[in-house]
Amino acid sequence: AGERERRWLDLLAACAASPGQHQTVFELLGVDTNGWARQRLAPGRPYQAAPDDALPSPLPGPGTEEHLLAALREAVADPTIGAYALAALRSRGGQGEVEPPLRARAVLLRDRLVSLQLAAFWSTLLADEMPPGPDGPPEADGRAGTGDDPLERATLAAFDEEAAGWPGGGAALVGMLRDVSAGRSAVLVGLATIARHRPDAVAQPARQAAEPASRPADAPVRPMPSVGGRTPSRRDVARRRARANGSGGRKGRG
Repeated sequence: AGERERRWLDLLAACAASPGQHQTVFELLGVDTNGWARQRLAPGRPYQAAPDDALPSPLPGPGTEEHLLAALREAVADPTIGAYALAALRSRGGQGEVEPPLRARAVLLRDRLVSLQLAAFWSTLLADEMPPGPDGPPEADGRAGTGDDPLERATLAAFDEEAAGWPGGGAALVGMLRDVSAGRSAVLVGLATIARHRPDAVAQPARQAAEPASRPADAPVRPMPSVGGRTPSRRDVARRRARANGSGGRKGRG
């Protein structure tokens, strides 16, 4: 029994030590940040994962699920994957006795902000291929003070949910989010959204954290990258598609 649990612990420790790899493993364990983002951007159309996209719960075999749950409980204290471990534990019907470290909570929020940007990007591409519905485009509803932008609404909601129970409030969460994000462009865009729509006590540190790098006051501001940054407009997508088709045509004539 101890050996099986140790194997799970070794796997989780490897996830914590491999930046960018933990999401794939935790998707199998029931924590899918990409599916979460799709559902947040389209709340009326819940995301349904394919049956083979997650491990069954409970795992087959005597004691196998219990060994996994025990390893997840121990991993909750990890400063990188602790929040993932707690989410996986709860999704599989387990209960955590301790809360994950603040840094681990910020890591999960960081990954969710990145997933929201990616989901919005692909949603734009897919919407460009689909004919408009019989009622035309959706009306602006003004939720969260962001007009009809579902990406901004989802970004602010995710931030506010975490900030509500964060020691020191939203400003302290911004600082931790900046520390774990290492300048990821998608997170910088999310911080810029927070800076535009939240009170000064949160907006000021968010605005500072959204700067891609420290620079002299008179240095020109470089635009944010579009991929992983702002969601491209339909005109952007159409222009890129036309440019790609044009270059393909020239190659074909050659």
